[in-house]
Amino acid sequence: MKKEIILTCEPFVNFTSHLLGVAQIGYKSEYSEIYQYTVIPEDIKYLQEKITLLKWGNGLFGSLTWILIFFPNYLNLKNKAEMVEYFQLLNDALEQKSFNNFKTRYREAFANLQNWLEPGINSELFAYKTEIKRISEIYLNNYERFLSEVWPIEEKKIQAKIVIPEIGKIRLHCPLGEINQTNLQI
Repeated sequence: MKKEIILTCEPFVNFTSHLLGVAQIGYKSEYSEIYQYTVIPEDIKYLQEKITLLKWGNGLFGSLTWILIFFPNYLNLKNKAEMVEYFQLLNDALEQKSFNNFKTRYREAFANLQNWLEPGINSELFAYKTEIKRISEIYLNNYERFLSEVWPIEEKKIQAKIVIPEIGKIRLHCPLGEINQTNLQI
């Protein structure tokens, strides 16, 4: 059986890791020290205050991890306009106390996820309306700086580290750069 494997290096997924890394949610590393200046200090402080809502590991995750990290990463939001749409629909759902429009917009993604896990969309999220709104703002307020000051450096580092033992070093498909694909027999 032949399967095409396309490795991707996407800015949004790396941005969520960037926010968590700078705020030291889930791990502490040099990364936080290097890039702390790229996130608004009040935003870092807020994320750190909400660590229990956002962290994950050992099979456990916070009440907001799925809706603010896992699901938008799964969607792989392509640009700021898609981020604005996602967070607007999410915050509207919380205001209206109904996820109908949100679920309709992302119907295909929810359908695909049904085979993997139960989506973390439930009435428990209504209790976190204020936190979700504030974290949505943090995403939107810090994305452009990530794209201009962090992503050009980190994208190259990621590309340089990818090695598949059977075929050696390969280049990644990156939407902001060169496109390369590799076919493998699996």
